[in-house]
Amino acid sequence: MPLIILIIVFPVAYVPAAKGISIFSTVLLTMGLVLAFTSLALPSHTPRSSRPPSLSEQIIKTWNLDDLGECRNGGQKMPESRLKDGDWKCIAYTDSQRTELTVHINGNKVGLYEADGKALAANRKD
Repeated sequence: MPLIILIIVFPVAYVPAAKGISIFSTVLLTMGLVLAFTSLALPSHTPRSSRPPSLSEQIIKTWNLDDLGECRNGGQKMPESRLKDGDWKCIAYTDSQRTELTVHINGNKVGLYEADGKALAANRKD
């Protein structure tokens, strides 16, 4: 970067006839270079994952949980990328509490139930 500034400033110092125009063009060129290098750090230039959030991530966000342990229905794990009908036994963590929950999936609807069968209300956190 210092080399670029030296190359830009050098002609301004030794061209007295066009000094005003050179200073103006030097400032514009320098600003352009600075903006070009800083734009590389902007969020639009950083790669992002294009996959949708997993089912567990959506459940954690929708019901405002701190974490959701592995969910199982018999020997099967709860699918993360599609809804599969069934009741999945899970361990959820909220405010340093460990709670056994059931994730009930029916069609495109998902519900969380406590061990006593009481439905948990969604309490979305953003």
